[in-house]
Amino acid sequence: MRALGNVNVNAIEDYKEVSERHNFLSAQCEDLQRAEDALRKVIEELDIGMRKRFAEGFRSIQRAFNQVFRELFGGGKGELRLEEGVDLLDAGIAIIAEPPGKKLQNMMQPRAARRRSRQLRCSLRFRT
Repeated sequence: MRALGNVNVNAIEDYKEVSERHNFLSAQCEDLQRAEDALRKVIEELDIGMRKRFAEGFRSIQRAFNQVFRELFGGGKGELRLEEGVDLLDAGIAIIAEPPGKKLQNMMQPRAARRRSRQLRCSLRFRT
């Protein structure tokens, strides 16, 4: 017995305190796990809802864009396209313009975009 050293007379009390603390922290950990699971579910539901609303809104804007383009240019075709092979919410948007009597061009190409931007700025200056 002497080789074991001194006996902790408070060992039973210490064990009770540590056991209670362990039980409390275990319950807290379980609560946090349930909260994380609930948040992940909410995020997933929001993500599904955002994708659906974005797709619906984009389709509506696509139709309106083509219609407004034809009205502004007296015909032709204007189109918005989402970048393919990319997540819907991260996709870029290409603007395709085909004024009457002109060939199809992607307005997102740097030279065409700069030229179109200059044209728009000029037309806005003359209107004001």
